[in-house]
Amino acid sequence: MTASSPNSSVPEQPSAPRDPISSSLVAFLDLFRREFAGVVFPQEGGESLDAAHLESLVAQVREQAGEEAALEARLAETRAALGSSHRLLQAATKRAHAYARVFASGRPELLDALAEHRPSDRKLAPRKSKKNASAAKKRAAKAKRDADPDASQLKLAPAEAKRASRGEPSAA
Repeated sequence: MTASSPNSSVPEQPSAPRDPISSSLVAFLDLFRREFAGVVFPQEGGESLDAAHLESLVAQVREQAGEEAALEARLAETRAALGSSHRLLQAATKRAHAYARVFASGRPELLDALAEHRPSDRKLAPRKSKKNASAAKKRAAKAKRDADPDASQLKLAPAEAKRASRGEPSAA
């Protein structure tokens, strides 16, 4: 779904998902594909490191980044729905409390009980789990990373990135 601004008839395009692979790493991978196309580097454990292996890792990172973005979007939708449901519950509870007070006007003990259970304006019940505190810290760290557009991308060291962008082989 696209929206258009009131001053323009050109619809705004939704932002494209950011590639989790940095441009410097993409440049290195291009160089690696060109210059080391048939080379296979043996690794410990009988595995090998070659262009195909790197491509499969790139695909895996991009797929998982897409899954993460979809889950984050779903989480945001769920939080919005939860907030809406909670506001509806608060409003209904306040109305029910008001009706109950009128109904209990001739019963002082019931009025006292209703006074003890007056609805509050708190948004959500407090969470006491350490897991939730840890999740909040992770969300804050993610927000900080998101503020820096290159922070969540895989990167080469600056010298390697410079060589890769010029198409020079790695110094390693």
